[in-house]
Formats: sequence, structure tokens, C-alpha cells
Amino acid sequence: MGLFNALTEIVSAPIRVAEAVRKDLTRDDESDAMLSIFTLGTSSAVKGIGETVKKAADKLDD
Repeated sequence: MGLFNALTEIVSAPIRVAEAVRKDLTRDDESDAMLSIFTLGTSSAVKGIGETVKKAADKLDD
């Protein structure tokens, strides 16, 4: 069952990436927002992908 849950996490990666970009752009901390704007969202996308990989790895361990 862990493999199915891990695949579910990977499939949901685009949603998690979009959420990371939205959070960075709407934060009160201007440094995250400016970094996201200057890198055209790439920094936030990498952050979202990292979260997805971490969660998928945790699901495989279960």
C-alpha cells in the first residue's frame, strides 16, 4: 500500500508546486516574494518538488 500512496504524492506534485508559488507570492516576507518573482517561480517550484519527494519517501517507508 505504501507504493500506491507514494505514487499518489508524486501525481499531486503540480498542485503542491502551485501552492508553494502562491504561498511565496502572498507572504508578508518580501524576500520570498521577490525571489519568486525574479526566478519566475522556479525557486518556489523547486521547493514544492522537494516537499513532494520528501512526502513520497515517507509514504514508501510506511
